[in-house]
Amino acid sequence: MANKRTLKASNLEALGAAVLAELLIEVSGGNAVIQRRLRLALAAAEGSDAAAQDVRKRLSAMDRASSLVDSRRRKALVSELEAQLQAISGPIAAADPKLACDLLLRLLELAEGVLQRCTGNTSTVVAVFERAVKQLGPLAQAAQLEPEAWWSRLPSCWPRTAMSSSMGWCRC
Repeated sequence: MANKRTLKASNLEALGAAVLAELLIEVSGGNAVIQRRLRLALAAAEGSDAAAQDVRKRLSAMDRASSLVDSRRRKALVSELEAQLQAISGPIAAADPKLACDLLLRLLELAEGVLQRCTGNTSTVVAVFERAVKQLGPLAQAAQLEPEAWWSRLPSCWPRTAMSSSMGWCRC
């Protein structure tokens, strides 16, 4: 018989929504990253427009940021970038691929500034942006966008030749 105290979805579901909500409020207290992820989930529950508005707000805040990101802050930055990427490629893309493509390009436009603020090893930060680049082609196809509609918005820090080969359908 499986242990009912094992942390897995089915055991947590058995606690009920009210208990889980209280636990989330308690756990998220003082943790801005978790609080933002919860707000993003609430926005996504309202619909793709609300989620997109929340993503735009967070991307703008990340763009305005000027503080250096050292090894202690890097994990939070990566979590934040991942949360935005998941929201874009998940609920927003499912409801409105064109809007998701626009937001994904906006995320990629942040890459150069974000990487300039990072000190030390940036491989985990770069990896998030690389995953975003890989999602751009299929998302643009789903939105039925011609490459010319978005290619010029792609930040210069992403090598065009590498992207063209990873997006075999692109005529660039």
